[in-house]
Amino acid sequence: METVVTQEILEEYYQIKKQLAVLLYRESQLKEHIKQKMQQHGITTLSTDKIELLCKKQVREWYPKAKIQQFLSPEVQQLIKEYTETVVLVAKIRK
Repeated sequence: METVVTQEILEEYYQIKKQLAVLLYRESQLKEHIKQKMQQHGITTLSTDKIELLCKKQVREWYPKAKIQQFLSPEVQQLIKEYTETVVLVAKIRK
């Protein structure tokens, strides 16, 4: 099979993607742990000389399409309104 990219480039790309997947998974675990601890202790900001972490709860209001199609009046839309909460952790690298 002829390729426009060398086998070495493909192998390097594969190795980087593999490492990145492991790092992203670990980052996700650490992020959830940090968010949980910050929420338990009522802390919204953690700051060091290397990183600043902001943890806040976001509420999103939305209307399910199937329900909107079923009930069109604004009064009914208010009755079916749903909310979701998301906890967001924002990291700012300082160095």
